[in-house]
Amino acid sequence: MEGTFENAPVFSWESREFDFKKKKNDWFWILGLIALALVIIAILLKNYLFIFFVVIGAFLMGVLGNTKTDDTKVIIGEKGIQIDGDFFLYDKILGFWLARNTLGEIKLLIQTNERINPVHSVLVSDSVELEELYEFLLHHIEERELVEPMANRIINRIQF
Repeated sequence: MEGTFENAPVFSWESREFDFKKKKNDWFWILGLIALALVIIAILLKNYLFIFFVVIGAFLMGVLGNTKTDDTKVIIGEKGIQIDGDFFLYDKILGFWLARNTLGEIKLLIQTNERINPVHSVLVSDSVELEELYEFLLHHIEERELVEPMANRIINRIQF
């Protein structure tokens, strides 16, 4: 996130952030029932602040769950990696890993020194030569086995 992307890209592609899944009515009913159950529990416990968070969270999940995400632009150059507007210098990246997801697509996982969201994952386009990408990244970053962040796995699991 520091600096600007001043060098010419060696690799660049666009990929989707998440698979958009059209929600059926059942998904919204389940969301509403879970929210209602949590509100009833919060009322019994007299935790009114929790009620507020449950209602806001359920509303946001309902609205955002039906919104398509924009494509993510990935640029890998000599100085660092840019994912949309975030730029990561190679000396701030602790490691990378190329992994195959459940759909058989290749994901690039990079671990940064950020505290809140240290592991970033993006799909690698079919147009990118994987062997060349791997060799280039290995020249700049240490390879380490990484797993996709828990939040991403939960989002995929509940088909958000």
